[in-house]
Amino acid sequence: MHRQVVIRKAVPEEIEWINTQYDEAHFKHSVYDNEYIAIAELDGEKIGLGRLQHIEDGVAELGGIFVREKYRGLGAAHKIVGHLIENSGRYNKIYCIPFSHLELFYRQFGFEPEKNLAEVPGPVLTKHSWCKTTYDSQTLLLVMKRA
Repeated sequence: MHRQVVIRKAVPEEIEWINTQYDEAHFKHSVYDNEYIAIAELDGEKIGLGRLQHIEDGVAELGGIFVREKYRGLGAAHKIVGHLIENSGRYNKIYCIPFSHLELFYRQFGFEPEKNLAEVPGPVLTKHSWCKTTYDSQTLLLVMKRA
């Protein structure tokens, strides 16, 4: 039997599970009403998640991509990011603050290093600064711009 990772939109009743996963990853908690949260499942079991956070009109931040360790290597992170991008139509600019070793992963989706910090909304700069001081790994500030 071929096992397939399935991605779906989270429902409000799952916010406790979502934030428990983010506690494990040392990520900031989600606020359901301000985010599109995707959950990855394998055979009905939740194995990972990610989110698209509304920042302001036309601008979002993609992040919180986390796959439980025993399920890594199945392509779940790739499917989560793809699903979030597919469901981001109302945004013409999407920021991402990944760890530096994930730069090539995000570039395959169209993210590029942000070169003009003056254009970056305050909440994104604040989160990037928080990440730089919170995590041992270097973080980047990437952006995907749409016409």
